[in-house]
Amino acid sequence: MRAGPLCRRLAVVAVASTVLAAGPAGGARVPTFAAAGRQATATLLDGWYAGGGLWRTCNAPDCSAGNVDWGDDSLTYALALRYAATHDSRLLTPLRELVNTAPTYPAPCASASGCSSWSDVPEWDAIALMDEYEATGDPTALRKAEAAFAFVEQSTAYALGACPRIRYQQPGGEANHLKTLETDANAIKAALLLYRATRQEGYLAAARTHYAAVRAYFLDPRVRLYSVYVFDDGRTCMQVPHRFFASVNGDMIWSGVELSRDTGIHAYLNQAIASAKAVDRNLGDGRGIFADLQAENDVVEPLVEGMAALAETGQALARGWILKNAAAALAARGPDGSFGRFFDGPMPATTVTAWQTTAGLALKISAAALAPKAAAPAS
Repeated sequence: MRAGPLCRRLAVVAVASTVLAAGPAGGARVPTFAAAGRQATATLLDGWYAGGGLWRTCNAPDCSAGNVDWGDDSLTYALALRYAATHDSRLLTPLRELVNTAPTYPAPCASASGCSSWSDVPEWDAIALMDEYEATGDPTALRKAEAAFAFVEQSTAYALGACPRIRYQQPGGEANHLKTLETDANAIKAALLLYRATRQEGYLAAARTHYAAVRAYFLDPRVRLYSVYVFDDGRTCMQVPHRFFASVNGDMIWSGVELSRDTGIHAYLNQAIASAKAVDRNLGDGRGIFADLQAENDVVEPLVEGMAALAETGQALARGWILKNAAAALAARGPDGSFGRFFDGPMPATTVTAWQTTAGLALKISAAALAPKAAAPAS
Protein backbone atom coordinates (compact mmCIF):
# COMPACT_ATOMS: atom_id res chain seq x y z
CA MET A 1 0.00 0.00 0.00
CA ARG A 2 1.48 3.33 -1.03
CA ALA A 3 1.60 6.15 1.48
CA GLY A 4 -0.22 8.68 -0.72
CA PRO A 5 -3.57 6.88 -1.04
CA LEU A 6 -3.38 5.83 2.60
CA CYS A 7 -2.93 9.40 3.77
CA ARG A 8 -5.74 10.62 1.51
CA ARG A 9 -8.13 7.93 2.74
CA LEU A 10 -7.39 8.71 6.37
CA ALA A 11 -7.85 12.41 5.70
CA VAL A 12 -11.30 11.71 4.29
CA VAL A 13 -12.16 9.55 7.30
CA ALA A 14 -10.97 12.26 9.67
CA VAL A 15 -13.03 14.95 7.98
CA ALA A 16 -16.12 12.75 7.78
CA SER A 17 -15.97 11.69 11.42
CA THR A 18 -15.06 14.97 13.13
CA VAL A 19 -17.76 16.39 15.37
CA LEU A 20 -17.12 19.96 16.39
CA ALA A 21 -17.75 21.40 19.82
CA ALA A 22 -18.12 25.06 20.65
CA GLY A 23 -14.86 26.66 21.69
CA PRO A 24 -14.32 29.80 23.74
CA ALA A 25 -16.68 32.67 23.03
CA GLY A 26 -15.92 34.06 19.62
CA GLY A 27 -13.21 31.47 19.02
CA ALA A 28 -12.82 28.57 16.62
CA ARG A 29 -14.56 25.32 17.36
CA VAL A 30 -12.51 22.26 18.25
CA PRO A 31 -13.11 18.51 17.93
CA THR A 32 -14.57 16.51 20.78
CA PHE A 33 -12.78 13.56 22.34
CA ALA A 34 -15.48 11.36 20.79
CA ALA A 35 -14.34 12.50 17.35
CA ALA A 36 -10.70 11.99 18.29
CA GLY A 37 -11.54 8.45 19.39
CA ARG A 38 -13.16 7.70 16.05
CA GLN A 39 -10.16 9.09 14.21
CA ALA A 40 -7.80 6.94 16.28
CA THR A 41 -9.85 3.85 15.48
CA ALA A 42 -9.79 4.68 11.76
CA THR A 43 -6.01 5.04 11.93
CA LEU A 44 -5.70 1.67 13.64
CA LEU A 45 -7.82 -0.14 11.08
CA ASP A 46 -6.90 1.68 7.88
CA GLY A 47 -3.28 2.52 8.60
CA TRP A 48 -1.91 -0.17 10.90
CA TYR A 49 -4.01 -3.27 10.43
CA ALA A 50 -2.65 -5.14 7.42
CA GLY A 51 -5.59 -7.54 7.28
CA GLY A 52 -5.64 -11.27 7.81
CA GLY A 53 -4.75 -11.02 11.50
CA LEU A 54 -1.50 -9.07 11.04
CA TRP A 55 -0.28 -5.66 12.19
CA ARG A 56 2.19 -3.47 10.34
CA THR A 57 5.32 -2.76 12.38
CA CYS A 58 5.64 0.78 11.02
CA ASN A 59 3.88 3.15 8.65
CA ALA A 60 6.41 2.99 5.81
CA PRO A 61 5.20 1.20 2.66
CA ASP A 62 7.78 -1.59 2.97
CA CYS A 63 7.26 -2.42 6.67
CA SER A 64 6.78 -6.04 7.64
CA ALA A 65 3.61 -7.36 9.30
CA GLY A 66 3.15 -9.79 12.17
CA ASN A 67 1.24 -10.70 15.31
CA VAL A 68 3.68 -11.49 18.11
CA ASP A 69 5.43 -9.59 20.92
CA TRP A 70 4.95 -6.11 22.30
CA GLY A 71 4.80 -3.94 19.18
CA ASP A 72 2.06 -5.98 17.53
CA ASP A 73 0.39 -6.83 20.82
CA SER A 74 0.12 -3.19 21.92
CA LEU A 75 -1.87 -2.44 18.77
CA THR A 76 -4.22 -5.29 19.72
CA TYR A 77 -4.51 -3.79 23.21
CA ALA A 78 -5.60 -0.45 21.73
CA LEU A 79 -8.15 -2.07 19.43
CA ALA A 80 -9.57 -4.15 22.30
CA LEU A 81 -9.71 -1.00 24.45
CA ARG A 82 -11.92 0.57 21.81
CA TYR A 83 -14.17 -2.47 21.65
CA ALA A 84 -14.53 -2.54 25.44
CA ALA A 85 -15.62 1.11 25.37
CA THR A 86 -18.00 0.95 22.40
CA HIS A 87 -18.89 -2.71 21.71
CA ASP A 88 -18.71 -1.81 18.04
CA SER A 89 -19.37 -5.12 16.27
CA ARG A 90 -17.26 -4.04 13.28
CA LEU A 91 -14.15 -4.47 15.45
CA LEU A 92 -14.86 -8.15 16.05
CA THR A 93 -13.67 -9.25 12.60
CA PRO A 94 -10.03 -8.10 13.05
CA LEU A 95 -10.03 -9.29 16.66
CA ARG A 96 -11.12 -12.78 15.55
CA GLU A 97 -8.53 -12.77 12.78
CA LEU A 98 -5.84 -11.85 15.30
CA VAL A 99 -6.77 -14.87 17.42
CA ASN A 100 -6.17 -17.15 14.45
CA THR A 101 -2.68 -15.83 13.72
CA ALA A 102 -1.52 -15.56 17.36
CA PRO A 103 1.28 -18.00 18.23
CA THR A 104 0.51 -21.32 19.88
CA TYR A 105 3.08 -22.03 22.57
CA PRO A 106 4.42 -25.54 23.16
CA ALA A 107 4.95 -27.27 26.49
CA PRO A 108 7.09 -25.34 29.01
CA CYS A 109 10.86 -25.64 28.72
CA ALA A 110 12.33 -28.49 30.73
CA SER A 111 15.76 -26.83 30.87
CA ALA A 112 17.44 -23.57 29.95
CA SER A 113 19.57 -25.25 27.29
CA GLY A 114 16.53 -26.50 25.42
CA CYS A 115 14.60 -23.23 25.47
CA SER A 116 14.79 -20.51 22.82
CA SER A 117 12.00 -18.05 23.74
CA TRP A 118 12.54 -14.94 25.81
CA SER A 119 10.23 -14.97 28.83
CA ASP A 120 8.48 -11.65 28.27
CA VAL A 121 7.22 -12.48 24.76
CA PRO A 122 4.65 -15.12 25.78
CA GLU A 123 3.35 -12.80 28.50
CA TRP A 124 2.78 -9.93 26.04
CA ASP A 125 1.01 -12.41 23.78
CA ALA A 126 -1.10 -13.84 26.62
CA ILE A 127 -2.50 -10.40 27.43
CA ALA A 128 -3.38 -9.74 23.79
CA LEU A 129 -5.13 -13.11 23.57
CA MET A 130 -7.13 -12.44 26.73
CA ASP A 131 -8.16 -9.04 25.38
CA GLU A 132 -9.35 -10.84 22.26
CA TYR A 133 -11.14 -13.46 24.33
CA GLU A 134 -13.01 -10.85 26.36
CA ALA A 135 -14.22 -9.27 23.11
CA THR A 136 -14.98 -12.34 21.02
CA GLY A 137 -15.53 -15.18 23.48
CA ASP A 138 -13.48 -17.37 21.13
CA PRO A 139 -12.30 -20.42 23.12
CA THR A 140 -9.21 -20.63 20.91
CA ALA A 141 -8.06 -17.30 22.35
CA LEU A 142 -8.43 -18.57 25.91
CA ARG A 143 -6.67 -21.84 25.11
CA LYS A 144 -3.74 -20.03 23.47
CA ALA A 145 -3.51 -17.54 26.34
CA GLU A 146 -3.38 -20.31 28.92
CA ALA A 147 -0.61 -22.06 26.96
CA ALA A 148 1.39 -18.82 26.63
CA PHE A 149 1.13 -18.14 30.37
CA ALA A 150 2.00 -21.72 31.30
CA PHE A 151 5.01 -21.68 28.99
CA VAL A 152 6.76 -19.24 31.34
CA GLU A 153 5.03 -20.07 34.61
CA GLN A 154 5.85 -23.79 34.50
CA SER A 155 9.24 -23.57 32.80
CA THR A 156 12.49 -24.31 34.64
CA ALA A 157 14.47 -22.00 32.35
CA TYR A 158 13.72 -18.59 33.88
CA ALA A 159 13.13 -18.74 37.68
CA LEU A 160 16.81 -19.19 38.49
CA GLY A 161 19.74 -17.30 40.00
CA ALA A 162 20.18 -15.58 43.35
CA CYS A 163 16.61 -14.20 43.30
CA PRO A 164 14.52 -16.86 41.54
CA ARG A 165 11.27 -15.16 42.61
CA ILE A 166 11.74 -12.95 39.53
CA ARG A 167 12.46 -14.43 36.11
CA TYR A 168 15.33 -14.02 33.68
CA GLN A 169 14.41 -12.56 30.31
CA GLN A 170 16.52 -15.12 28.45
CA PRO A 171 16.75 -18.82 29.34
CA GLY A 172 19.23 -19.29 32.17
CA GLY A 173 20.08 -15.58 32.06
CA GLU A 174 22.41 -16.00 29.08
CA ALA A 175 25.45 -13.71 29.10
CA ASN A 176 23.80 -10.53 30.38
CA HIS A 177 22.01 -12.03 33.45
CA LEU A 178 19.11 -9.60 32.91
CA LYS A 179 15.78 -9.86 34.67
CA THR A 180 13.39 -7.37 33.12
CA LEU A 181 10.11 -6.38 34.72
CA GLU A 182 8.52 -6.79 31.30
CA THR A 183 8.27 -10.49 32.14
CA ASP A 184 6.72 -10.40 35.60
CA ALA A 185 4.59 -7.26 35.26
CA ASN A 186 2.98 -8.73 32.17
CA ALA A 187 2.66 -12.12 33.90
CA ILE A 188 0.69 -10.50 36.72
CA LYS A 189 -1.70 -8.81 34.29
CA ALA A 190 -2.07 -11.98 32.21
CA ALA A 191 -2.82 -14.03 35.35
CA LEU A 192 -5.47 -11.57 36.48
CA LEU A 193 -7.14 -11.59 33.07
CA LEU A 194 -7.11 -15.39 33.12
CA TYR A 195 -8.59 -15.36 36.62
CA ARG A 196 -11.33 -12.98 35.47
CA ALA A 197 -12.25 -15.38 32.68
CA THR A 198 -11.90 -18.73 34.46
CA ARG A 199 -12.20 -17.94 38.21
CA GLN A 200 -9.43 -20.48 38.78
CA GLU A 201 -7.80 -19.58 42.09
CA GLY A 202 -4.37 -20.64 40.84
CA TYR A 203 -4.23 -17.65 38.53
CA LEU A 204 -5.08 -15.22 41.33
CA ALA A 205 -2.49 -16.85 43.58
CA ALA A 206 0.17 -16.53 40.86
CA ALA A 207 -0.68 -12.87 40.37
CA ARG A 208 -0.34 -12.13 44.07
CA THR A 209 2.93 -14.06 44.36
CA HIS A 210 4.55 -12.29 41.42
CA TYR A 211 3.20 -8.90 42.51
CA ALA A 212 4.89 -9.29 45.92
CA ALA A 213 8.16 -10.34 44.26
CA VAL A 214 8.08 -7.35 41.92
CA ARG A 215 7.65 -4.95 44.82
CA ALA A 216 10.54 -6.61 46.61
CA TYR A 217 13.02 -6.36 43.74
CA PHE A 218 11.89 -3.71 41.23
CA LEU A 219 10.25 -0.97 43.31
CA ASP A 220 12.47 2.10 43.47
CA PRO A 221 13.51 2.91 47.07
CA ARG A 222 12.90 6.64 46.65
CA VAL A 223 9.81 7.07 44.47
CA ARG A 224 6.78 4.80 44.09
CA LEU A 225 7.78 3.72 40.60
CA TYR A 226 9.24 0.46 39.31
CA SER A 227 12.62 0.22 37.63
CA VAL A 228 12.60 -2.20 34.73
CA TYR A 229 16.02 -3.86 35.19
CA VAL A 230 17.57 -6.18 37.77
CA PHE A 231 20.84 -8.01 37.08
CA ASP A 232 21.28 -11.40 38.74
CA ASP A 233 24.73 -12.96 38.29
CA GLY A 234 23.87 -15.99 40.42
CA ARG A 235 25.38 -14.48 43.57
CA THR A 236 23.67 -11.11 44.02
CA CYS A 237 20.70 -9.25 42.53
CA MET A 238 21.21 -5.58 41.70
CA GLN A 239 18.48 -3.18 40.61
CA VAL A 240 19.40 -0.57 38.01
CA PRO A 241 17.84 2.55 39.52
CA HIS A 242 15.43 4.95 37.87
CA ARG A 243 14.81 3.03 34.63
CA PHE A 244 11.11 3.81 34.56
CA PHE A 245 9.52 2.14 31.54
CA ALA A 246 5.95 3.27 30.95
CA SER A 247 4.86 -0.26 30.05
CA VAL A 248 5.76 -1.93 33.33
CA ASN A 249 4.57 0.92 35.52
CA GLY A 250 1.29 0.93 33.65
CA ASP A 251 0.96 -2.82 34.17
CA MET A 252 1.58 -2.47 37.90
CA ILE A 253 -0.99 0.33 38.23
CA TRP A 254 -3.56 -1.73 36.32
CA SER A 255 -2.80 -4.82 38.40
CA GLY A 256 -3.04 -2.93 41.66
CA VAL A 257 -6.55 -1.81 40.71
CA GLU A 258 -7.54 -5.30 39.61
CA LEU A 259 -6.04 -7.05 42.65
CA SER A 260 -7.90 -4.69 44.95
CA ARG A 261 -11.12 -5.55 43.15
CA ASP A 262 -10.46 -9.29 43.20
CA THR A 263 -9.25 -9.58 46.79
CA GLY A 264 -10.96 -6.72 48.61
CA ILE A 265 -7.53 -5.63 49.90
CA HIS A 266 -7.43 -1.83 49.64
CA ALA A 267 -3.63 -1.69 49.96
CA TYR A 268 -3.30 -2.79 46.35
CA LEU A 269 -5.37 0.19 45.19
CA ASN A 270 -3.37 2.55 47.40
CA GLN A 271 -0.17 1.27 45.80
CA ALA A 272 -1.60 1.86 42.32
CA ILE A 273 -2.60 5.40 43.29
CA ALA A 274 0.87 6.08 44.69
CA SER A 275 2.51 4.96 41.43
CA ALA A 276 0.09 7.03 39.35
CA LYS A 277 0.90 10.11 41.41
CA ALA A 278 4.61 9.42 40.95
CA VAL A 279 4.15 9.13 37.17
CA ASP A 280 2.36 12.47 37.10
CA ARG A 281 4.89 14.13 39.38
CA ASN A 282 8.16 12.74 38.02
CA LEU A 283 7.73 11.63 34.41
CA GLY A 284 6.48 14.77 32.70
CA ASP A 285 7.94 17.67 30.77
CA GLY A 286 7.83 21.30 31.86
CA ARG A 287 4.12 21.52 31.06
CA GLY A 288 3.25 18.34 32.96
CA ILE A 289 2.81 16.19 29.83
CA PHE A 290 4.22 12.66 30.04
CA ALA A 291 7.63 12.26 28.39
CA ASP A 292 8.99 8.77 27.76
CA LEU A 293 12.73 9.26 28.14
CA GLN A 294 13.70 5.59 28.35
CA ALA A 295 14.17 3.17 25.45
CA GLU A 296 12.76 4.17 22.06
CA ASN A 297 10.72 0.98 21.89
CA ASP A 298 9.17 1.26 25.34
CA VAL A 299 5.42 0.75 24.85
CA VAL A 300 3.38 3.44 26.61
CA GLU A 301 -0.06 1.94 25.85
CA PRO A 302 -0.15 -0.11 29.10
CA LEU A 303 0.35 3.10 31.08
CA VAL A 304 -2.73 4.55 29.39
CA GLU A 305 -4.66 1.41 30.34
CA GLY A 306 -3.42 1.62 33.92
CA MET A 307 -4.51 5.24 34.25
CA ALA A 308 -7.87 4.43 32.62
CA ALA A 309 -8.47 1.60 35.11
CA LEU A 310 -7.64 3.96 37.96
CA ALA A 311 -9.90 6.66 36.54
CA GLU A 312 -12.79 4.18 36.59
CA THR A 313 -12.39 3.95 40.37
CA GLY A 314 -13.06 7.69 40.62
CA GLN A 315 -9.46 8.91 40.85
CA ALA A 316 -9.49 12.44 39.45
CA LEU A 317 -5.71 12.50 39.01
CA ALA A 318 -5.82 9.55 36.59
CA ARG A 319 -8.73 11.01 34.64
CA GLY A 320 -6.97 14.35 34.40
CA TRP A 321 -3.73 12.68 33.27
CA ILE A 322 -5.49 11.00 30.36
CA LEU A 323 -7.38 14.08 29.24
CA LYS A 324 -4.47 16.52 29.42
CA ASN A 325 -2.12 14.12 27.61
CA ALA A 326 -4.74 13.30 24.99
CA ALA A 327 -5.28 16.99 24.28
CA ALA A 328 -1.55 17.61 23.98
CA ALA A 329 -1.00 14.65 21.66
CA LEU A 330 -3.51 15.94 19.09
CA ALA A 331 -0.92 18.50 17.98
CA ALA A 332 1.67 15.74 17.53
CA ARG A 333 -0.37 13.62 15.14
CA GLY A 334 1.16 12.92 11.73
CA PRO A 335 -0.62 13.33 8.36
CA ASP A 336 -1.76 9.68 8.39
CA GLY A 337 -3.13 9.91 11.93
CA SER A 338 -0.16 8.19 13.59
CA PHE A 339 1.49 9.52 16.72
CA GLY A 340 5.16 9.80 17.52
CA ARG A 341 6.95 8.92 20.71
CA PHE A 342 6.28 12.17 22.60
CA PHE A 343 2.77 13.39 23.37
CA ASP A 344 3.94 17.00 23.50
CA GLY A 345 5.48 16.81 20.04
CA PRO A 346 7.07 17.33 17.71
CA MET A 347 4.88 15.86 14.99
CA PRO A 348 6.50 12.79 13.37
CA ALA A 349 8.69 13.81 10.43
CA THR A 350 9.65 10.32 9.32
CA THR A 351 8.70 6.66 9.83
CA VAL A 352 6.63 5.86 12.92
CA THR A 353 6.84 2.45 14.60
CA ALA A 354 4.10 0.42 16.26
CA TRP A 355 5.90 0.85 19.59
CA GLN A 356 5.69 4.62 19.27
CA THR A 357 2.17 5.13 17.94
CA THR A 358 -0.01 2.95 20.16
CA ALA A 359 0.09 5.29 23.16
CA GLY A 360 -1.37 8.25 21.28
CA LEU A 361 -4.07 6.08 19.73
CA ALA A 362 -4.94 4.56 23.12
CA LEU A 363 -5.05 8.03 24.70
CA LYS A 364 -7.68 9.18 22.19
CA ILE A 365 -9.70 6.01 22.70
CA SER A 366 -9.54 6.34 26.50
CA ALA A 367 -10.37 10.05 26.46
CA ALA A 368 -13.36 9.33 24.22
CA ALA A 369 -14.61 6.80 26.76
CA LEU A 370 -14.08 9.09 29.75
CA ALA A 371 -15.30 12.43 28.33
CA PRO A 372 -16.82 11.97 24.85
CA LYS A 373 -18.50 15.38 24.66
CA ALA A 374 -15.58 17.39 26.02
CA ALA A 375 -13.65 19.59 23.66
CA ALA A 376 -10.22 18.27 22.74
CA PRO A 377 -8.11 21.33 21.91
CA ALA A 378 -4.68 20.56 20.51
CA SER A 379 -2.05 22.20 22.70
